[in-house]
Amino acid sequence: MGSSAKKPCKQFGCPALVSPPTEHCEKHLKNNSKITQERDRKREPHLRIYDTYRWRYKLQPMKLRNDPYCESGVICDADGIGRRAIATEVHHIKDTKKHPELAFVWENLMSICHECHSHETALSTEGFAKPKT
Repeated sequence: MGSSAKKPCKQFGCPALVSPPTEHCEKHLKNNSKITQERDRKREPHLRIYDTYRWRYKLQPMKLRNDPYCESGVICDADGIGRRAIATEVHHIKDTKKHPELAFVWENLMSICHECHSHETALSTEGFAKPKT
């Protein structure tokens, strides 16, 4: 049997042809956020904790069950009237990159809604909106 036919790169407008099972050409493989995120998780030790059984099936669900409403409220309860959103994520108060020993410490965790978590992450110096120097 011969090799399978080449298909166009999945990046919109890219004319490059790739052989299956690859879906993106070399130029756009780096831009594929899911692949990049998985690659970064394997490379960065502080991100590996999110793939552990202890985090995914034990600590994170336990924290969300114990504290089901957003503990931050910086966005979801900006008026301070006590109406907090349902927590969907767990935030590390002290960053796991700087303090990996606190990754599984209960007191370092905060149940938080997605909007407040995005805000907290943007404010942190290691966040996605860190100031450019």
